[in-house]
Amino acid sequence: MATNSQNESNLILAQKAFDAWQMGENTGNYNDFKLLLKSDFNNFSHPLLGIFAGNAARIKLLELIAERELKNNQLEFTEIELINTENQYAFLFNSSGTISGKYVYRGFNAIILTVAKQKLTGFREYFGIIDSTCFQ
Repeated sequence: MATNSQNESNLILAQKAFDAWQMGENTGNYNDFKLLLKSDFNNFSHPLLGIFAGNAARIKLLELIAERELKNNQLEFTEIELINTENQYAFLFNSSGTISGKYVYRGFNAIILTVAKQKLTGFREYFGIIDSTCFQ
């Protein structure tokens, strides 16, 4: 069982990762988020891309980020809520703006981050009903 200081450190890292992701989704600058993707990262899922484990998870997430850096989103996150367990941090929020610089988006999203031993190890994204052509 993790100590309170470990839990606090994990929470700080999860919040840092979410804030960095939010910056990327708003500006196209994912540099701070990419710095958190170490070799320990091993779990990624996305509703339109699938589920990935091991090194493939890190590679697939970096591919998604590279696409978004070229055709950046301009999304604003509002009404952010955090629900957490010992090592998972679920950020629930509304987002609105544009995807790929041209598609209007408004929806409810959830990003679940997994932090183990003060390292980001997982990223799962969920969102409601959308026009999937926005992501092609």
